[in-house]
Amino acid sequence: MSATPPLQLTAVAQALFKRAVVGSAFVTERSADSPASILRELGDAPVWQFWTHGHFDQRDVTRSGLQLAVVPRMVAVVELTVGDLLGAQLGERAPELVVLSACETGFQTLQRTTS
Repeated sequence: MSATPPLQLTAVAQALFKRAVVGSAFVTERSADSPASILRELGDAPVWQFWTHGHFDQRDVTRSGLQLAVVPRMVAVVELTVGDLLGAQLGERAPELVVLSACETGFQTLQRTTS
């Protein structure tokens, strides 16, 4: 996967969403340096909102995820994957609603691959 820069959230969009949805949580590029830091920032907010790049790995869905930051010094991509979420065992801390505005988050069917 290439290190494509994440989409930028605007301050206006964040303010509007936070005003409309009380208790919502955003992860900013500045705070996303690892999956653990992303989950810490989201905390126990009942609504999580992501506007970012996403990718779907149909061979291993636990590797599917959201690209939340690019670490320039390391040219590394910080992602929150399905595997990260399953491993976090959120239990009671799980949000009531997650809003995804990212590519490859709404596939309805899988494609057969030859390999």
